[in-house]
Amino acid sequence: METLKQHLFDLSACTRALQLWFQGAHHLTKGTGFIGDHNLLYSEIYEAADDEFDGYVERNLGLTNDEAVACPKVLMPRVMEYMVDMPCIADHTALGIAAGGLAIIQHHIEHITQCYEAVKASGEMTLGLDDMLMANANAYERLAYLLQQRVKAEMDR
Repeated sequence: METLKQHLFDLSACTRALQLWFQGAHHLTKGTGFIGDHNLLYSEIYEAADDEFDGYVERNLGLTNDEAVACPKVLMPRVMEYMVDMPCIADHTALGIAAGGLAIIQHHIEHITQCYEAVKASGEMTLGLDDMLMANANAYERLAYLLQQRVKAEMDR
């Protein structure tokens, strides 16, 4: 269960970092698209990420029985490792925030895919985890589309 535990732990940390980033985007977006970005797009993303994070932690705890995977003191240093690679939102335009968010979502889809492949190859994949990872990848592909359209609309002006 070590491959499963480590990959779900990393995915939990990556998801929490994503959630924090998009909650910041929700607070710091500005300009003519403010209402849509603030109330709809970024809120949807950070709320979905919060649920996803909860699911990963609970699944990891349930499958491995290792309580450290749910301990904030253990998890937060890993979250910060992911945050360091994310762009700073402060003093960016709405387009800059959306473009940064798109890159983060695309990276997250890659991370889900890598987790899926590694756990599957290790023989530790359960049917429920398979379903969870696929559903989350599907949801993030939709969010990537929304962000692509948001960035595209700004770039086309």
